Amino acid sequence: MKKTIARIAAMMAFATASAAPVSYEFEWKGFDAFTSTATGETTGGWNPLASIRGYFQGEDRNGDNTIRGEELDRFGFYDQTTGERLELIGCPGTGAGASGLTGCNVGWFSYSQEGGLMLSGND
Repeated sequence: MKKTIARIAAMMAFATASAAPVSYEFEWKGFDAFTSTATGETTGGWNPLASIRGYFQGEDRNGDNTIRGEELDRFGFYDQTTGERLELIGCPGTGAGASGLTGCNVGWFSYSQEGGLMLSGND
């Protein structure tokens, strides 16, 4: 009986916590990184040290333990040189083209503890 009560309490705590807006930061390391020169030459390839850092804030409004694109409040990347936040939802304070950005929206987004972070972008 005590185990059952403890499990119910733990599930209620998780459900309560997952319904509030939560902020996350992420970093992806190691991917193909190519650079084009003014003459059109492309250099680069697999770089295990290449990284992209970003952040998002969202709320699991439907209670499925996954934050999806329509549940995002903020999403963006950090400028690799300045560390400045570059918003991709609505682009407040930056606008399209800031620091090389050509678009300001997230095409598909999903985050859960089980599935991790998955996303794609749109121009």
